Amino acid sequence: MNRWLLIQKGVLLGELRWSHSDFPFEYCRFEPAPAFSAVAPLFAASLQALKSDDVSRFEQAYERIEALGLVLISPDGDERIDGFLLNIDGDQAWFRS
Repeated sequence: MNRWLLIQKGVLLGELRWSHSDFPFEYCRFEPAPAFSAVAPLFAASLQALKSDDVSRFEQAYERIEALGLVLISPDGDERIDGFLLNIDGDQAWFRS
């Protein structure tokens, strides 16, 4: 799949365009939709915790993202990914499912 739509409760948060794989992650260019601004601070906090190498801090930060109920859906709606780990840093994103 070359593109994924990041959706929260039917609202488009952004689009991920696949770049490359480096197991276990899929790397993408991230294009935020206007609604992403509401959740961007959660991703920023998660990324900061990830960079700190404090696993407990990262897990706590990522739990807030998991609580959003995000899904990745193919543009045609034929494929859907629930339960994934997604990191976003500016226009870069990487996830694993």
